[in-house]
Amino acid sequence: MKTVSKALRIVSILAEENVDLQLGVLANRSQLDKATVRRMLLALCDHGIVEQNPKTRAYGIGPAVLQLARRRESARPLLKVVEPVVMEVSKKVGETTHFSTLSQGELSVLCSAESNQPTRVHIGEGSRLPLHTSGAGIAYLAAADDSFVEKVLGGVLEGNTQRSLTSKPEILAAIETARLNGFASTDQISEDDVCGVATAVIAGDGILLGSLAIATPSHRFDTKKEKRNAEALLKAAADLRKQL
Repeated sequence: MKTVSKALRIVSILAEENVDLQLGVLANRSQLDKATVRRMLLALCDHGIVEQNPKTRAYGIGPAVLQLARRRESARPLLKVVEPVVMEVSKKVGETTHFSTLSQGELSVLCSAESNQPTRVHIGEGSRLPLHTSGAGIAYLAAADDSFVEKVLGGVLEGNTQRSLTSKPEILAAIETARLNGFASTDQISEDDVCGVATAVIAGDGILLGSLAIATPSHRFDTKKEKRNAEALLKAAADLRKQL
């Protein structure tokens, strides 16, 4: 299992980037020695999960991932159902909206629709969101099993801003509030000058799929905006539950 986890860590790092990465960069970012990373890469290349550029010798995501993604979408559509909803919510509230799914202990943004306002929050597809100190993460934890929450809070709880949630009691309090309200509302806990409202997306069969969230510059965020964003998200999540 450790070998599989290491290989998946490498794939996850490659998936975050829009450019190919050299062996040394992958070793540094994965915190593994070069020999181990090279061995993992060779195995992943053999299966088409990773490919190597013959000119630069750098590595990137391989074509087999496309086959896996298509098979997943065919068997259980997600992106093609969620993406139009994300765009609709963004247009309705006038703010950046995104949907994220669990990946390697964090949330990874699957699709995003940016606000068309001059001042807006940029959240690119593939961005990583910590579970314990992001609006999307708190919303996800609020819908997750207690055992999963305990596992997350048992790890290292680092922050990105002065307002980040880094202690177990305050994170549990935020989770409880999100459970009571049906959504999480956060103030600059993941990024300075960014406020967020988020709710969990649950399929019709009860499977927790991810989080739907709206990110707003703090100078445009108030109780009226919070209410409007929350209402839009809750309606969207209810609609998605009927479709997924």
